Amino acid sequence: MSNTNLYYKPSTIIPSNAYAPLLAAGIILSLIAGGVYGLLDYHINFIYIMFLLTIGTGAVIGVAIAAIGEKFKIRSPKPLLPFAILFGVIAVYGNWIGYLYGISGQMVFAPDKILQAMSLFAERGLWSFKDITPKGFLLYFVWICEAGLIIGSLIVFLNSKFKTIPYCEPCDRW
Repeated sequence: MSNTNLYYKPSTIIPSNAYAPLLAAGIILSLIAGGVYGLLDYHINFIYIMFLLTIGTGAVIGVAIAAIGEKFKIRSPKPLLPFAILFGVIAVYGNWIGYLYGISGQMVFAPDKILQAMSLFAERGLWSFKDITPKGFLLYFVWICEAGLIIGSLIVFLNSKFKTIPYCEPCDRW
């Protein structure tokens, strides 16, 4: 006979007072982190540094969201997964705002204008690596991998930095 209650299992409760600050902080932080990453992406032409900065962008957002979750007594990272994906997508959007600002000196917020720029870049290519200039499908694939790396690292760091100390429901504290 086994007892399934031997180990702490965090609930998936998100307190109602956590939604607004979580969304506000997550959106703002994701736009800023993504924008800074986009500017750095424009100015740094060293692919290995950019790989680390891509992971770092997701890591910064993931750690910050975990800290907000802990402050508002969110017991588990599981209910934050949809937020993490949303914030990752917003960071990618911020990345494009920052990158286009680096190119043009103008803040471009309209998604249709960003998509137009992406289409133009895919047609012409943006950079070369070892005599290869990715264009078209290959460049879109690189961008999808980059977005996946930002979102994936955000989720990994969110999970790794989340509170591992059991939460006492009756005491309402960690």
